[in-house]
Amino acid sequence: MPKYRRNAVVIDFNVMPVRPDIESVSKFITNDLKLDLKRLKNVQLNNTRNHVIIELGSPEEASDLVDHHNLKHKVGCRGQAFRIPVFLEDNSIQVRVHDLPPHLPNELIATHLEAYGEVNSIRREVWRDITTTNTNTTITNTISNSNRKKQQNQKKHHLKQQQ
Repeated sequence: MPKYRRNAVVIDFNVMPVRPDIESVSKFITNDLKLDLKRLKNVQLNNTRNHVIIELGSPEEASDLVDHHNLKHKVGCRGQAFRIPVFLEDNSIQVRVHDLPPHLPNELIATHLEAYGEVNSIRREVWRDITTTNTNTTITNTISNSNRKKQQNQKKHHLKQQQ
């Protein structure tokens, strides 16, 4: 018995800068993939991986869907069109490793991870929006300045009371 579902297909929205809403996913499935939602055994949203897993009736149906639709349809987002990968579910697991030095080569990482199974790919993550740090710093500085003003006003008030 296989350890994974052979009749499952993955739609990978990870190529887009933001996760599409449920309406966009539904339209992609019905309009682009031409699937009837009533025929599907299961539709699962995987928010962590930004995937949609669709379970079909048979492995042949899943394979045909992949053959006819992988990277053939585009979805628009922020003025750009992104080709959407569609592939068979192979029960792969995405592993995130944090705080590695930036000069560490991918080959060395893959060699060490092979002790746990086959390494399909390695991708370095890049923060999409790092401006929030500046905003937090600005807010902190503003709070610090207002606290300083309060303290100065309190000292002035205290001095006036003593006179």
